[in-house]
Amino acid sequence: MAVYYSLWVTGQFKKNMIETTLLEIDEVDSRQIQDSDVFIICIYTYDLGSLPYETEKLYNEFDNINLDSKIVGICGSGDLFYKDYFCNAVDLFERKMRNRGAMIGSESLKIHLSPSRKDFEKIAIFTKEIISKF
Repeated sequence: MAVYYSLWVTGQFKKNMIETTLLEIDEVDSRQIQDSDVFIICIYTYDLGSLPYETEKLYNEFDNINLDSKIVGICGSGDLFYKDYFCNAVDLFERKMRNRGAMIGSESLKIHLSPSRKDFEKIAIFTKEIISKF
């Protein structure tokens, strides 16, 4: 489901005439992050709060990246069935970004499974808040 968020967020940036690059998370490397002013991570939570396999490499690379001047947004999906683990991957990435010095551009957005019309409205607000930071 994170692909829906990624496409919608990218569209919101383009609507505001902001150049964007959309990448699969397993295609991103630390150089691309360092060359960006703003980046947004759209992720899902796997099983009992685990990071999806394809995100682990990048997640660990963040230990070696200074994010002091970066604006970051994190959004993702989860299943409320897992209660305490709902969108845990979002929380893990947000914690990592804060620990590395990033400025969180908007409160992290957590959505239950597939996005609804109301969720797309939340994504628009999420994106506007990030855009207002630069």
